[in-house]
Amino acid sequence: MGLPVCRKANIVASHDLRIHMEKRHRREWATINGDEIQKEKQRELERQDNLAEAIRLLAEREAPRSSGNNQNRGKNNG
Repeated sequence: MGLPVCRKANIVASHDLRIHMEKRHRREWATINGDEIQKEKQRELERQDNLAEAIRLLAEREAPRSSGNNQNRGKNNG
């Protein structure tokens, strides 16, 4: 990303690091956080696409069974 490196050495917890970044390095934090948010949105879109594809495949697999059952029902009721 080409961001400068902070030399602060006494940050031990991830929470402290996040607070330090939010307060002392606002622009850099916005760049890092924005990139993470964008990656998360992309992962969510991919997950939704995968789920939709799985549902489509299940529907295709079940379609012949369902249509065959409907045809039989019509003949038995007539």
